[in-house]
This record gives sequence, C-alpha cells and structure tokens, in this order.
Amino acid sequence: MGIGGESLVFRYRVDNFSRALKIIPYEDHVIGAQNWQHLQEVSQDDELRSNDLEHENIINFKRILFDHVDFGRHSFLAIVFDMEIYDSTLWEYFKRYKKTLRIVPMTERFKMYQKLWNGLKHLQDNNVFHLDFKLSNILVKTDSNGRWNEVDLVITDFGIGGKDLSVLGNCGTNGWASPEQLIGHPHKNSDNYGFGKLLVFIFCEWSTAWDVLFNPV
Repeated sequence: MGIGGESLVFRYRVDNFSRALKIIPYEDHVIGAQNWQHLQEVSQDDELRSNDLEHENIINFKRILFDHVDFGRHSFLAIVFDMEIYDSTLWEYFKRYKKTLRIVPMTERFKMYQKLWNGLKHLQDNNVFHLDFKLSNILVKTDSNGRWNEVDLVITDFGIGGKDLSVLGNCGTNGWASPEQLIGHPHKNSDNYGFGKLLVFIFCEWSTAWDVLFNPV
C-alpha cells in the first residue's frame, strides 16, 4: 500500500475485511540480542499501544507483533502493527485538491482542526508525547468522490514518541519539530509547536504554506 521513511505498509484480508500491516524492519546488530526479549515485553506497554488511549481521533492498533526474519545471509527483526485502513494522509489529501485546482472548504478545514485538537488534548491528558505532528501522520477516510467524510480522522505514527521525555533525545522532522526537539531536549509542550504548524497548512493556501514553511526531508 505504501512505503514510508522507515516502514512498509501492506493490505491483508481476514473474515472479508481489509486491514493494514505496518512493518518496520531492523537489522539485529542495530537492536542487539539482549534487547530481543525486552522489546517483546515493551510491545505490551502503553507507549506503543496507542489503542489503549481509546479515542476516535487516535489510530487503533489491534495487535503489535515482533517477528524474527531470516533473508539469505541477513537477519531482521520486524515490528508489525495491525491497524485499520484509511484512504489518505492529510498531505496526500491537500496535494490532490491542489492538483485539481479545487479548494477545501473552510467548514471542512475547521472540522479537521477540531478533531486534531481533540486527539492532541487526549494524548496530553494521558501524558503521551507524539513529537512528530505533520500532515503525513494524519489519516482520513474519503467518500466515493474523494472528499473527506468529515468523520474519520486519526493521529498515527507514534514511533518516536512516548511517555518518558528523558530517553527520547534528538527527535522530530525538520520543518515540523519544535527547536528544542532538534537539539535533544523535547519538552512536554513540544507537540503544541507541531500542532500549530499543522494549523498553518490546514487554514492557509497550500502553496504559501508549502513553499515558505515546509522543509522536506
């Protein structure tokens, strides 16, 4: 279905329903043999299981699995996230509208803002730090005409976040992350900066926000 900076996403069917598998491969020498059992234990922790937050605007992971894969002379540890399928990221959604010379209505943009705010507030109320708020980490479902259904919008990709800021270090995406994140000192309010950048892209003309504020990685 897609390829990200550090992961692959596949579609699979079970009981006539389609779901997505997000797979993050690691080489064993990067993880270290001693961490194998620890990672399996961590997979049950709240920091990776965002479904424990139980909120309509946060991605729900049905399962988180670890698989040891041998491929020729190479051995990989794969972290597998079983999740619901969405039709588009906000990045893809706005770019598609830009290409067709259409404008996303302001009423629709405001509903996006409300759902993002609700999701972020729920994370902060539960002391969870995302630290990678950006358009490509917001998923939406669309109708038969390619329009957002104005209901399904979730925050995804908790790969660099967690609950303990002291162990997170240098993290984030250039152009989106707060300055303190990029020098290794993430703060409990760092997500507010990324959220503010999201609002610029949602409410402003796409070309202006893209050209002036976004530094691609």
